[in-house]
Amino acid sequence: MQKLLQKIRRSVVAAGMLGMCTTGSPEAAVTAIQPGEHPRLYFNTQEIEALRRAILVDRQPAYAVSTYDAIKNTAPRSKPSNMDSLGWPDSYSTALPCTIDNMKACFSYMIEPTTAKATALRNALVSWTARFGPYWTLDPQGGGHIQYALPWMYDLLYNSGALSAADKQQCESFFSSTANELVRPNSYWANRGRYSVNKEGSLRYDYENWRQWEFHAGAIAAIVSKNQDLVNRAFVTTVPEDHFTDLDLAQFAPSTLSLIHI
Repeated sequence: MQKLLQKIRRSVVAAGMLGMCTTGSPEAAVTAIQPGEHPRLYFNTQEIEALRRAILVDRQPAYAVSTYDAIKNTAPRSKPSNMDSLGWPDSYSTALPCTIDNMKACFSYMIEPTTAKATALRNALVSWTARFGPYWTLDPQGGGHIQYALPWMYDLLYNSGALSAADKQQCESFFSSTANELVRPNSYWANRGRYSVNKEGSLRYDYENWRQWEFHAGAIAAIVSKNQDLVNRAFVTTVPEDHFTDLDLAQFAPSTLSLIHI
């Protein structure tokens, strides 16, 4: 599961770098996923087929097979009944086990999709996306990083037949709200204090590194929201994620690079 989470994180960062390198166009190289393009959030169709062949047919590599066998019967978790009323840290400790199981359930469905798995994932998904606004929807850490699991559920289920038109509308509204809240426009950053941090000999002024949790969760939500304006904000016009550095480093950062600091 750790390898899976690392792959997901690399995918997000790679997408961000791709978008930030697009300086000559008003639109992002990263595009919102359209109806006929699902799944392609963390894995596309070709990658999924290759994973299925490796795990179910070739039974190699061994670590992939053993990982899948360990998680394949994991059931997805719906939103706990008290989730909307919780604040930090109870919201985190309540949601995190749900995130882990939902990620496992997504992987299980992706490798061996069944109607029963699709229905269970759909029920969990619509429970989490029914309402935007409680604390956990505004703070990815406070939500136990459930914002990484919900878009993946949606991506995998979109063309499965398990989601009704109303389900899709609800999810896309939730993801648009998530992206709009967590991917901050430049006007927001203009009013935020910055902290001096030295990196490889050059003085920079940056924001707290926990901001990257917001950015990543918002960027993923934007990609499945079908709202290209939000995708462009995430990958073209907002502050690049390399400005989210560790606040605590500022007090130790030298003003110039010297061998003593290497």
